[in-house]
Amino acid sequence: MQCVCSCLSITFDRSKLYSVILAGVLLKLGTYGFIRFSLPLFPKACFFFTPLVYTIAVIGIIYTSFTAIRQTDFKRIIAYTSIAHMNLVILGIFSFNILGLEGAILQSLSQCDSYS
Repeated sequence: MQCVCSCLSITFDRSKLYSVILAGVLLKLGTYGFIRFSLPLFPKACFFFTPLVYTIAVIGIIYTSFTAIRQTDFKRIIAYTSIAHMNLVILGIFSFNILGLEGAILQSLSQCDSYS
């Protein structure tokens, strides 16, 4: 987890263009991939690995939130909070009900709006 978070925060440090591309496009592609491909193609595997996904997402939310609190650079704060937001989106997707799915899509789109 440390490598993923530090690599993302380094990418956010580069320039505004990389930050917008990463937050606005690439992180949303993961959400689209889960909704469009993972859930319809592998429903049994998604149900089987739901407890593992919940555990990793909750640990990711807690870890990145505490790491974001410690930061002094604004771009790094945005980097870590966007990771925490995407973990919330994953929790919504893997709730397997329509409210969770709609909430995940809404959270993903509103996070994208806040960067532009």
